[in-house]
Amino acid sequence: RNGLVHFRMVDIPIVDDEDGVVRYAQTPPEVFSHLKNYSVKGRSIIASDGNDGSVEWTLRICTSAMAAWCIDLILDAIIYVLDEIPNGSLKDFIIKAYAARDKSFVHIFQKGKSEVELWINGLYSK
Repeated sequence: RNGLVHFRMVDIPIVDDEDGVVRYAQTPPEVFSHLKNYSVKGRSIIASDGNDGSVEWTLRICTSAMAAWCIDLILDAIIYVLDEIPNGSLKDFIIKAYAARDKSFVHIFQKGKSEVELWINGLYSK
C-alpha cells in the first residue's frame, strides 16, 4: 500500500544502464506481482509492460480497471466494518449519519457499490 499510495516521482532514482542510456528505474513494491492476478470484468488491473518491458510499474497501475477495483475494494471494507459493529446506539448513529437518500439502500456505501457496478459495466460493455 505504501509503495503505491505514497509514491513520488522524486523517489525514482536515475540509473545508467549497460548501454549508457540514462533512464528512470525503480523496483516495484512486492505487492505489485500479487496485483497481476486481479481483474475487473476480465480486464487486468495492471497494464501490460510492453513487449520490451519498458513501461514503468507506476504507469502500469494507472488503469480504469485499477481505479474500479480500488473503489470497489474500499467500499467492501467499509461495508464489512459497518456490518460488524454490534447493534446498539453507536451503530444506529453511524447508519443514520451515512444514510442514503435512496431508501432502497441502507447507507451511501451500498449505493456507492451499485454506482461502481454501473460504471464498470459502462466501461467494459463494448
